[in-house]
Amino acid sequence: MILRNIAYASIAILYSACEKATSMPAACSNDAITLRIITNQRAMVQASQGNFYLVEQGAIDTRLVPCNLAKEFQEDNLLITISGEVKATTAVASGACCTENIVILKI
Repeated sequence: MILRNIAYASIAILYSACEKATSMPAACSNDAITLRIITNQRAMVQASQGNFYLVEQGAIDTRLVPCNLAKEFQEDNLLITISGEVKATTAVASGACCTENIVILKI
């Protein structure tokens, strides 16, 4: 009886831990923390291995990963002016170095 209760409690704890992990806000959602706001900043669209990045004018090593870059702006070396919210990004070992997510509000 005690072992069965321990087993049920363990399953409940594991389930609740998994539930919390999957309900975490996505990096581009409105729930993600906004680190900074960009207003009318010049940037260049850069393509790399099928992905598109934005490089702010004057930035040395940081690339912005657009959450919502419209198809008509997905052109390598395109100069644009953007406004948006840079979101907190969790670094992963397999991810690109020095990137931050951005939700584009105006382009």
